[in-house]
Amino acid sequence: MLDEETFFKLKWIVAKNELANSDKRGSQTYQKPMSGSILDIHARASGIHTGLVAAKTDSIIEWLKNINIDLFLVDKWTVDINNEKLPNIGVNWNEYQAQPMSDTVNCVYEFLYKHRTRRPTVFSKDFWYFESIIDHKIETVSQLDKNDVLILSFPFFGDFKIKKDINELLDICVTKEIPVLLDCVWLPLIKDIIKIEQADCIEVITHSMTKTLPLAGIKGGIVFKRKPIVWQEKMYPLGNKLGSWLFSKYVNELGYNYVSTSLRPLQKKWCELLDLDVHDMAYIGKCKGNTYLQKYSLHNGKSDLVSLVPFFENDKMLSLFLKDNNV
Repeated sequence: MLDEETFFKLKWIVAKNELANSDKRGSQTYQKPMSGSILDIHARASGIHTGLVAAKTDSIIEWLKNINIDLFLVDKWTVDINNEKLPNIGVNWNEYQAQPMSDTVNCVYEFLYKHRTRRPTVFSKDFWYFESIIDHKIETVSQLDKNDVLILSFPFFGDFKIKKDINELLDICVTKEIPVLLDCVWLPLIKDIIKIEQADCIEVITHSMTKTLPLAGIKGGIVFKRKPIVWQEKMYPLGNKLGSWLFSKYVNELGYNYVSTSLRPLQKKWCELLDLDVHDMAYIGKCKGNTYLQKYSLHNGKSDLVSLVPFFENDKMLSLFLKDNNV
């Protein structure tokens, strides 16, 4: 296992690489050092382990850079994603209308407004933004009330696994007539899928592309709304066609699970170097017991899950450093 000093040196290399190579930077200003000063590089190195973004690997960067986009045609494009290329999660995709999506948060706000007479509800440890806008947080399915409207990530943000009691949860929502929005942003990155047995309560399925493709600044994806949708939504869909078109192109050309599958060898490699258990979600590893890595874990250091994305993105340079230092 790499010691903590070596681990931090690797983070410094990542920060310096972000400064030198624009391909390694994220779409937000904080996702790179502010300057080449020691203080700014240290500040960035200190925060590299936080958060979880789409991996900017060489193959994905090359694919994105080689896309020939006719924006005039994209503007006239109609969402036509092939449902057969979507994962079998138990829902009948044909029961939903696929539409361009601006971003997940706007879809959530729209959904909550539609059900504004109900109490917005989210499970504790779900996506931090959901928790920040929804006051009513629950721990167990038994706390669901007939007057609730539920926002739920699938897989769940807390541990990046599908909730084991997902079908009990959805059965309760059907029985109590609780409308559900399912957020599938992390779905392309997992392998173990618990299939949904009862989807009648699921009115909206959001599927952003921004955790699979490193295009967080563009956002977008596809939102699936249970049919029939109202004529206003059909005539004036409130989405970003560019993001939806890129999502569709990715699925059609590379395949829904391409990123996940392509990263598994690197995931295994870095889990071995850091003495982590391989997680079902391709971007992370799980701490084995009490190690220094726990303070660098996701969810503000309050979990046992460690992001491997910076190591994936800079694997060649980091591997050379380890080799030169006989590690």
